[in-house]
Amino acid sequence: MADYTDSYGSWIDLGRIAPNYNWQQFPRDVGGYGGRDGLTFRFVFHYNQAEWNANLQGRSYGLFTFSYLDDSGNFNYADQKTIKLYPQPQHLLLEQQTFAEFYSNPYIRRRCQIKRVDYGRTGKYIDINTGKAVYSNQRLPWELQVYYLII
Repeated sequence: MADYTDSYGSWIDLGRIAPNYNWQQFPRDVGGYGGRDGLTFRFVFHYNQAEWNANLQGRSYGLFTFSYLDDSGNFNYADQKTIKLYPQPQHLLLEQQTFAEFYSNPYIRRRCQIKRVDYGRTGKYIDINTGKAVYSNQRLPWELQVYYLII
């Protein structure tokens, strides 16, 4: 059932998304009902590291959080806690606790979601190397792949 196995254990792939400026849900639910599955996450960033390092403008980070929903459509709760994820070359491992009443309820599904936030400069600015005005609307692309650990 695992999509990926390493020295930590077996991981389930939730999907790969190129974040935009709206919340996007990963295509698969996070498991873990009745156990500890789905509490530890691996984040893998896919981007051009050389391009990222060479440009101060156009950079962004992702806001990552969870939403909880049931199959009836009558319940949809978005967690208010978010995690800032900056693209980086190494994999990032995080443990994320969830609400006990949601975790133990087999009718509540948990989904991960992400959105992009720009923090690099865009628009007109003065290049410190040349002293000339430069305009940039470049947005550096990146994708996030998320796995959860099954125990």
